[in-house]
Amino acid sequence: MKRREGFTLLELLLAVSLSAVIILGLYSALQTGILSYDKIERASEVYQTARVILNRMETDLKNSYIYSQNDSSFKGSKAGQTMEFCSVLDIFEEAQSYIVPCRIKYELNNQILKRTLYRGLQVSEENPLVEAQELSSDIKELVLEFAYLSEDPNQNIEWQESWPAQQGKPDQQKGLPLAVKIKLSLIEKDKHGQEIGTVDFTRIISLPLGEVS
Repeated sequence: MKRREGFTLLELLLAVSLSAVIILGLYSALQTGILSYDKIERASEVYQTARVILNRMETDLKNSYIYSQNDSSFKGSKAGQTMEFCSVLDIFEEAQSYIVPCRIKYELNNQILKRTLYRGLQVSEENPLVEAQELSSDIKELVLEFAYLSEDPNQNIEWQESWPAQQGKPDQQKGLPLAVKIKLSLIEKDKHGQEIGTVDFTRIISLPLGEVS
């Protein structure tokens, strides 16, 4: 008897089919891994952007102060998506550190969140030392609320949508809010730059000089 050499057609077809199934499974697993990695990377970028913005706003608000006895120079509006106030900054220049008074304005316009810094002693007036910084161009919404001492004995604080209040609380112009609640809605995009949704971040920042007048 002669020994059979090679493979039959059926065996070859089975081997090719099995190889195709294995390759397809490996490709699917690899594709899923790549998509998951891209999704995690995009989410990480969104979270990092939000963290940097909120940390910057918190530092500025924590250092806020009352400009004068009759005017704190703190203004904020939920509807206008703006907030401005007097603060102090630690400036490092030429290997030296010093504190500089300034006026800071945050404003959202056309999905661009901008921080404008007016440096100098006369921070409530027009100042040539202006530094404008675009924090992000992917902000869907900026929601601001301002806390004040409640007259209701059942609750400590209440929240309002502007500072000072439009009516009924004239003394607020002299002081700072107890805290500021900030909600940022950041746009999440796919790898082609198309919007696929939004991610919300909220932080409540207390002001050390809040309600002092």
